Amino acid sequence: MDYNMRNPGMFWESAVEPRVGYAFVKPQRLGKVYPPKRALAEGTIFPELNITMHEYTRGIRDGK
Repeated sequence: MDYNMRNPGMFWESAVEPRVGYAFVKPQRLGKVYPPKRALAEGTIFPELNITMHEYTRGIRDGK
């Protein structure tokens, strides 16, 4: 099936192939946040999302 550049939504609405996957994004409650300067330095405003790559990969393997 050709991808229609003029109407990209049309591709998904009329696609015969099944979708590859679905995303689930857990709602984020606005609790503690970094001040603006620190948020820019850390790359996130949410302290609970500021984890190391090791902590992130360990969490995926442990099912957390």
